[in-house]
Amino acid sequence: MRDPYWYSELNPGTREIVDQALHIVLGFLITIFIGSYVSMVALFIREFCIQWPIKRTADTRMDMAFWIGGSGFAELAGMIG
Repeated sequence: MRDPYWYSELNPGTREIVDQALHIVLGFLITIFIGSYVSMVALFIREFCIQWPIKRTADTRMDMAFWIGGSGFAELAGMIG
């Protein structure tokens, strides 16, 4: 999957921050609006189908951790609110 132009122009440190922020936001929003099961299915599709073949397993693990963290925050927000 090709990166958008604006994303590829970022330096590697900023790109990683943006990448993980997007994973948190997507995990949160999909869980809040659709549900945690669908969020986990979307995570699986994104990381294992769209990104295939996986060449950087450490990056994939970090992406998944941030997505699941965002989903967890959404579940906590749902319990509190």
